[in-house]
Amino acid sequence: MGDSQGTLDMLTSDLERVWNSEYFCPMKERREEFRDIHKRCWTQICRSEGFDIDEFPLGCLRTQYAPLLDFEEVEGDKLVKMANHAILEYNDKESSVFKYEFLKIEKVTFLGDAERQTQYLMTVKVRNLTLRTIETFQITGAIKYCYPPEFIISLCRPKKEV
Repeated sequence: MGDSQGTLDMLTSDLERVWNSEYFCPMKERREEFRDIHKRCWTQICRSEGFDIDEFPLGCLRTQYAPLLDFEEVEGDKLVKMANHAILEYNDKESSVFKYEFLKIEKVTFLGDAERQTQYLMTVKVRNLTLRTIETFQITGAIKYCYPPEFIISLCRPKKEV
């Protein structure tokens, strides 16, 4: 996971200069409140590597991570297919005695649209078929919009305990 506190300190010091800018928060009377929300958001992003974000300053230009609360309505089928694909790929690539089955998506974080693909960070529940237990995995993937849509999985792992 790296030095999340060091990353947070660096981001905070860099952002101090811009937090007073009208560009990032035009309402002067709300800047202190905005800074508090923004700092909580970045703390969660750094500590969870972007996977588990509850605090989110809507309309904040400096925050490119956004919790996708209505993911079932927006991209539900595609995200389920991508998560299932990631778990199957994980089963094939890992030399573990454990095999997993995708169950459901718990949380989704959206990362902007670049080069005709949208990136998502997902926290999902899986069934460990060997131990017959429920576990939590983290998946980072992108949907490349072509025909048919292509799933690009860059990370699939058991969730780290923080």
